[in-house]
Amino acid sequence: MNCEFAGEKIAPFNPSSHDAIEEAISLLRLDKNDLVYDLGCGDARFLIKASIESKAKGIGIEYDPKFHARALANVKANGLSDCVVIKHGDALSCDFSEASALYIYLLPKGIQLLQEKLEHFVKSGGRIASNSEKIRI
Repeated sequence: MNCEFAGEKIAPFNPSSHDAIEEAISLLRLDKNDLVYDLGCGDARFLIKASIESKAKGIGIEYDPKFHARALANVKANGLSDCVVIKHGDALSCDFSEASALYIYLLPKGIQLLQEKLEHFVKSGGRIASNSEKIRI
């Protein structure tokens, strides 16, 4: 996985609600065979819940050092360090092609900047759940 840190802000920290997380897990149809990426994972609440409920593996990408540290601590506190990996990096330069599913909660600008990658991901069979914006593919 290649995720260089470029530092462009494509989403503010605005935690996903419990209901939004549950809906995304359901829409993504996650199971133990999935690898789900959360681009801009914040405190890792989505990945933690997804791993507990579906047994899917997860990789979170977070550029903000404060939230990266918080996400690492939350994963560890939930005993999921073997299932969920948190990387300090920039979602815009991240190669998520190994994923079977993506969870994103980005500003329209972030989605626009990732549009080509997202289109390729879906055409390759990947599944995406977006908490905030429609993704036109």
